[in-house]
Amino acid sequence: MRLDRPVKTIAIIGGGPSGAIALNTLLEEGEFEEIVLFERRDQLGGIWNLNDSKSDSALNLTAEGVKDYSPNIPVFESNELIREGHDSPHQKFYGTAGYPGMRTNVTEDLMTFSDDTKWPRLIPPEEAGFTNAEAVHAYLLKYFEKVKSKANYKIELQTSVEEVTKAGDKFQLVLKKDLSDGKERWYKQQFDAVIIAPGNFNVPFIPTKYPGILDVNKDVLFHSRFYKNNKQFTNKTVLVVGSRVSGVDMVKLISPVAKELYISHRSTPSTIKSQNLSNVWKKPDISKVEQRDDGKVSVQFKDDTEVVFDYIVFATGYQLSFPFLKKFDPDFTTGNRINNLYLHTFYTPDPLLISIGLYVSSLSYRAFEYQAITAARFLSGKGELPSKEEQQKWYNDRVDQYGDSKDFYFLNFDENLDIFDELINVGGGIEGKRRYFVLTEDQHRSREAARRRLEGLADTI
Repeated sequence: MRLDRPVKTIAIIGGGPSGAIALNTLLEEGEFEEIVLFERRDQLGGIWNLNDSKSDSALNLTAEGVKDYSPNIPVFESNELIREGHDSPHQKFYGTAGYPGMRTNVTEDLMTFSDDTKWPRLIPPEEAGFTNAEAVHAYLLKYFEKVKSKANYKIELQTSVEEVTKAGDKFQLVLKKDLSDGKERWYKQQFDAVIIAPGNFNVPFIPTKYPGILDVNKDVLFHSRFYKNNKQFTNKTVLVVGSRVSGVDMVKLISPVAKELYISHRSTPSTIKSQNLSNVWKKPDISKVEQRDDGKVSVQFKDDTEVVFDYIVFATGYQLSFPFLKKFDPDFTTGNRINNLYLHTFYTPDPLLISIGLYVSSLSYRAFEYQAITAARFLSGKGELPSKEEQQKWYNDRVDQYGDSKDFYFLNFDENLDIFDELINVGGGIEGKRRYFVLTEDQHRSREAARRRLEGLADTI
């Protein structure tokens, strides 16, 4: 299945790592008249940009509608409307989900793009191949600079995509640009194709399955997305829920100032004292939560123990949210996955809508690069998709295997990466304007080391 008409104009939504590789690769392909990247913040870099000029306000993280809402689009007959700035009646997450002290957990040789394989600097021990958020942000800004000499593209900062619809052959985007005088400019622009690359660290996920959690004072609940420093946790008793990377980070960042810190995870059978941190205990999953009159919260665990906490910090990941596509497809996402997405990239009902950047894996940016190369070749008429029936079968098989879970986009360490071969097939082979990279033996060993490291992460606390 090839395109039956040429694609000349493309919108990219998101200025993080996946937006960077999408823009660079499309420009290398050299077949398009106009490419516009929209980034709602005032600087590129996505989650790695820790510089927030517009922060998120406090909110009830367990409220209905945190993930799903209908954008509040003003009515304007012409293609442009200038008005005074309005606060959205819905919670919108402007700030970064990154936090001071955040570092990479994928080695340099696997996380960087194949045409720029070095971070600006490494953190000790340098032989491990890791760096911090500031270095990744500098790397991404430099990567965006690579395209400065190219023509036919624009980057629009402080511009959010509020709505995407399609009539005939054109996607129409409703856009809102924040102006320096506090006003906002609403306007419309049409494109032949749209690439969504906003990342998957936006809307925090709070598990509301615990009895009593919906009745807890919102000031007690906290998510790692909002962490900026540990001051508010000084001399407090804190519970961290979740034991993956962000959970371990929260323990290590908060425990130096906390009175006591507990970390809860469903795989922990009973209360265990940390061997590495003197004021930290590991706890099993939560049984129930109860709000106390003194403002604190009592938590009962599966081993029938009970502890009173000042704060509960959720390091429980994120849910997908694309409110700007709600009119285009009300069922576009379940919160854990995008429906009907072939190879996690092409939207089967309309392959001119493309997603880049949802993979969760030890390959990180290299996986995004495979998607970007395949997308660029397909949009330039050089790639070919299988029939819609075959695309849908691939997606349905993935649903049968993983259901509606966070593992849907995870490239397991024991997988043989057949999905990369399938992306190459769609793209017409390894060679092209931008060549698909092939993992070396050293990189395969890095993947194995990453697997062992993640499996042992909880043992470091």
